[in-house]
Amino acid sequence: MRRSNSDDPSATATGKKRKKTSMDDILNDVLLDAVAARDRGERPDMDYVYKKTQEKCYEAEHGRPPPSKNANYEQHLPMPPDVTVRRLIPLTMYDDDPFQTLPQFDVSPVQPPQQEASSTTTMRDPAAANDDAGTRGGATTPITSLSRAPPSAEAVEALACELISSLDEIVYWEEMSLDFIRDYPLGLRRALPLLQDQYKHLAHRYYKAEQRFLKARNAFVGSGAGMSTQVYAMTEDRVERARLYIVETHKSLTSNYDPLRMKKSFTGKVLSLSEAQYGEWKASNEVLKNSLAAALSADRPAG
Repeated sequence: MRRSNSDDPSATATGKKRKKTSMDDILNDVLLDAVAARDRGERPDMDYVYKKTQEKCYEAEHGRPPPSKNANYEQHLPMPPDVTVRRLIPLTMYDDDPFQTLPQFDVSPVQPPQQEASSTTTMRDPAAANDDAGTRGGATTPITSLSRAPPSAEAVEALACELISSLDEIVYWEEMSLDFIRDYPLGLRRALPLLQDQYKHLAHRYYKAEQRFLKARNAFVGSGAGMSTQVYAMTEDRVERARLYIVETHKSLTSNYDPLRMKKSFTGKVLSLSEAQYGEWKASNEVLKNSLAAALSADRPAG
């Protein structure tokens, strides 16, 4: 057993604060954790070893465990490309945004002047969404008032239309992002500045679509219109996939992370597909999107 710093009689007062952990110590701890997991009947794989190593490296450097995935995924969002820089090859990707000029229904909180605006939080289940109804709003009526009275058919219809439109947007940018990483190998995305900028832009645009979709979903649920557990889980899957892409983009740009070597990597699974398999995946993704849109339409209360 390795002795702690407090058990070492030769440790100085300064050294007692935190002993620097070597990589050998970290890998030894990871090995012990993997053996313990195996003894519990689990099957630790490469993903397990990579994740544990990253966690212990973070803890050794910062003196505390890393934050949870939901708490820090936005910290993984790379810096956006600088559009003011003069380039030999312009960033034409900014011209190809079919959702840039589309009208969007306002689902931001509508507060009276004397009331402080509430902060927006991510809700993880329908019950929490209904409890947090006061932090969401419609176009002209605060959700706080909708929670006390049944929403009008017009208000619910507008929220549902915005939710379905945002669904189209998040699916569009998901496929654009995945097409990009399939067209350009990881080595080129890391090495070429133009591809780096495109990679970062897609991550930001996908994030923007995810935020719009999440905001529309929460407003729809918070209005009291209702949403089945199954449909809610389908919307959560869309949000989770966007967050995984953002986190894996960060890892791919800032380390030697290779999603193809990670069995549980979202992008790794897509990259490993053949062209025919990827075409089938996109077709099934379109079917799932249409099923979700149909389910959202069915969840609207009758006017």
